[in-house]
Amino acid sequence: MKLLQRFNIRLVFTFSIIFIAGCSEIATVLNEPEPQINAPNYNPDDWSTQNDLYNLEYQAENGDTSAIIELYERYRYSDGVEKHLLRAISYLKKASALGDDEATRKLMNIYRSGVRTWLLSKEFEIEKDPVLAKEYTKIYLEQLKVNAEHDSEAGFWLARAYEKGGGGLEVDIKQAQYHYEKSAQLLEEKVKSGDVESRLLYAKLKRNNQHPSIIQNESVALEMLEQLVVEGHRESHLLLASIYLKIHAVDIYKAQPKIHKLTDKQAEDRAIGLLTKAAKKGDSEAQRKLVYHYRDKLEEDENAAESLIYWADKAMPQNINDETSYSLLFNAKLKALTAIDDGEGLINSMLHYYSRGKFKDFSSVADTSRNIANAFYTDMNVEDLQAVVMRSFINSIPREKQIQLIRSFTEKLVTLTKYLQSESYSSVCLNEGRPENYSVANRTAMLMQALNIDSDYYKRLQASLDAC
Repeated sequence: MKLLQRFNIRLVFTFSIIFIAGCSEIATVLNEPEPQINAPNYNPDDWSTQNDLYNLEYQAENGDTSAIIELYERYRYSDGVEKHLLRAISYLKKASALGDDEATRKLMNIYRSGVRTWLLSKEFEIEKDPVLAKEYTKIYLEQLKVNAEHDSEAGFWLARAYEKGGGGLEVDIKQAQYHYEKSAQLLEEKVKSGDVESRLLYAKLKRNNQHPSIIQNESVALEMLEQLVVEGHRESHLLLASIYLKIHAVDIYKAQPKIHKLTDKQAEDRAIGLLTKAAKKGDSEAQRKLVYHYRDKLEEDENAAESLIYWADKAMPQNINDETSYSLLFNAKLKALTAIDDGEGLINSMLHYYSRGKFKDFSSVADTSRNIANAFYTDMNVEDLQAVVMRSFINSIPREKQIQLIRSFTEKLVTLTKYLQSESYSSVCLNEGRPENYSVANRTAMLMQALNIDSDYYKRLQASLDAC
């Protein structure tokens, strides 16, 4: 089951320096679930999003709370599926009803803080609800008391609750110390038993003399992760690769490859090998990491563009529901195509991008819109490198094919412009104060007039532009 998003978002902080006051309330809970039963015909060597979802849904239907919470993450953050916040929260409620304290904590925090439409927005998709937050806080503490008897992480959070107090629980330092120590003992026992999740968690701990629960050091952490890789455990590939690439800022990831006497180049090669192995099995996060790695190598490695394009083509279909990830992958691919002067590839990639018909955030495609529009106007002073490459390509092909490409692009851009008018950018002047919107709309109108595309819509569009 795919837990990669949860590694990056939640497990990063688990059992680490979170003992320090004021740390995040986010962590992964390792309850004592029944052994996971995979779906019929599930292929454990297929790490693709589609295969993951198939197995997660089956496990969730059979009461596996970790799978249920994973589905919450998927629908909450558009990971492999379209974002559906209400459905995501319904998964949390299901897991909470089954006694999972992690799910209950998330519900508690959701209703305590609300869910904004975007990070700095004053609008909420889910409004704050102090009454529900209080109810879930009570349930959460009750679940912790039950689960702490067998779950090391529930024990830790119960210890923290006794240490800090609140939510109806009085400060009790003796109880806090008891549960901290019991939590560490439970974790050690699970590690010795060979439990994979516990070993993955244990491998990320760093020695902290202030707390007996932190008993690991970097050397042991790397050795444990390397062993998990040998055993074929999926999450360890990405975690170990991230450590070797030094892309984590959190203290617990400062394990230096020098422990294994690797040079920086050797560590990087090891990381890319791990990511490639996971990416070949279909892991979308590994594919994304490879794309971003090769993007940063374009200027120094002549083979980087080819590798980037290959992995971008693999990753983009798996990230089509996540506008941010998809746009980053798309723009990385454009950068690679530009680096190798592939004008035809640029045009085809852009046409494919617009054909998706999803424009959740126009800002993510505004620059691309301007670039491709510039490319079709050979009399314009084009400075952008992508537009220069595209224009060079356009000028090298017969006029008939030029018209065909322009028509195809314009039809897609018409769809975008209609969206701007009918959805979140609805105003006569296409968002006053955002000149790029007006610019794209104006060029769309010019192209439509030249090619006689949807003349009625052209007249309405032109009337709106004239009114500005």
